Amino acid sequence: MSTPVPTSSAKLSTGQVIRLFGCGIVIWAAGALLLRTIAPMGGMEGANRIGLYAAIFIGTWPFVVAVTRLAALGPDQIVRGVSFVTFIALFIDGSVFAWAPTVYGTAAHHLDNAAAVLWGGGSGLLLAFIAENRTVANTSV
Repeated sequence: MSTPVPTSSAKLSTGQVIRLFGCGIVIWAAGALLLRTIAPMGGMEGANRIGLYAAIFIGTWPFVVAVTRLAALGPDQIVRGVSFVTFIALFIDGSVFAWAPTVYGTAAHHLDNAAAVLWGGGSGLLLAFIAENRTVANTSV
């Protein structure tokens, strides 16, 4: 299997959208599993929340890089691609919180988990803007 070659057009190809859709599902599942595991261990309590939010922010960077590479995003497609992945993950989150909230653990942790999901989504978007800005700045002549 060959590695996809990044494109330079801001428009996403059908293949990129399919890969981004898959990334959104994987990122949602990873986040849900992480929150379901961390919340009962006290990860959302007191000062632990600050550490968790810092870890979410820092831990989101590898996902931005992975999505960029897996979907072969060009320098001007990073925000668009990560935004689509974030949409997919948040769309699933909203649906699951509404109809199957126990996926995230007990009711005592639902609000905390929802807040962490929003923090993660915002982190991903901010990091995508930073990555695209740096990439485009480094490729401009």
